[in-house]
Amino acid sequence: MRYIMGFLLACGVIYAQAGNAELYGTVRDPSGLAIAGATVTAEESSTTARFSVVSSATGDYRLLGLPAGDFVLTITHPGFKTYHRSGLKLHLGDHTGLDVQLELGQTTESVEVNAAAPLLETATGTVDFHVDTEKVQTLPLDGRNFVPLIALSPGVALPGGGSLLPRINGSRPRTNEYIYDGISALQPEPGQVVFYPIIDAIDEFKVNINSYSPEYGRSNGGAVIVNMRSGGNELHGTVF
Repeated sequence: MRYIMGFLLACGVIYAQAGNAELYGTVRDPSGLAIAGATVTAEESSTTARFSVVSSATGDYRLLGLPAGDFVLTITHPGFKTYHRSGLKLHLGDHTGLDVQLELGQTTESVEVNAAAPLLETATGTVDFHVDTEKVQTLPLDGRNFVPLIALSPGVALPGGGSLLPRINGSRPRTNEYIYDGISALQPEPGQVVFYPIIDAIDEFKVNINSYSPEYGRSNGGAVIVNMRSGGNELHGTVF
């Protein structure tokens, strides 16, 4: 019985990681050699949550389970200037690579980098459509349900007549998966969604159209991954 319970608990933890982002890369010195033992920290700007790892013997680092949001990346190692990169935007399910070359100097000195352009994801061949916070809040909707925004994605259509069951790449509507904050929102009957969160509760969402990873393998159609809004360091609210 203990083994069965342990297995069930492990399954819950693994599934809750669905939709989280990943940041990876290699830390090198000015000559291009790998730097082992560098401390790599990603801090989420709105919550100040920190995620840290140490680079391997080959200089590689990998930050897993990152929530979607804006991050500040800091890398330190004795004998090198501290590296700061702000404005690093990670979306739902991103697998983003970022190699860093440190400059010689003291850790009290720093190199500041402001991200001007989004980083490209080259690790996977996933075809998806992302709707960020600004679009969720500003695009017009006939009601308070986010599902019509899914139809903005290529290959997605709503049958009409007020239906909230999109067809993704021609698949049957009831073969789609809905994941809210890493947890499936489907009832035991296939395709029946437990509830649809209101627009004010959604931070961002994306639609996996095809070629997505096995973590979303429960569906034969598409996968709709929603990141709910969370608290932060600034007051916010909605009036309507």
